[in-house]
Amino acid sequence: WKTIQEFDLASHYTNLTSYGSEWTYKWSYGYFMQNTKKLFSENDRTILWDHNLDNICAALAVADRIGIPLDVCHQAIKTFVWLPHRMQNLGIHSGKEWIDDAISTTPECTIQAIKTFGKKIDTIFLGGTDRWYNFTELVTYIFDYRIRNIVLFPDSGKKIYDLLLAHVTLRV
Repeated sequence: WKTIQEFDLASHYTNLTSYGSEWTYKWSYGYFMQNTKKLFSENDRTILWDHNLDNICAALAVADRIGIPLDVCHQAIKTFVWLPHRMQNLGIHSGKEWIDDAISTTPECTIQAIKTFGKKIDTIFLGGTDRWYNFTELVTYIFDYRIRNIVLFPDSGKKIYDLLLAHVTLRV
């Protein structure tokens, strides 16, 4: 990633707003901040996953630029409702927490979900229509997080299965 300063954009544009962990809008020490001013707690959000902290910062930067008041943004962030099948908690069944993340159709989204739930994941369902994704990094995460049960669906399930077998062979 390059910053506004590294691209020397500030010398050409006067209306730039940066966001992210080190910029104008950022999250730091449990708070969303504008420069050094604490805006509100990062716990005031329904949006899971740490990478969404930067997404919220981007939304705050845009909202500020177009004049949306901070209290309106804060309320939206506190009450945001996910799409169905996107990190949807289905409750506890037989002592296990069930999360429906079926709308996450890329390996990158699945990796973010694995990072979010970590070692709590016991079973994962993968595969479906083959969109020619590379699943190599995903397979590494499956092993690193010790996911015990993997259910695979055609067509891409076969590709994932082959990578899982190759990974096992490499680890032995």
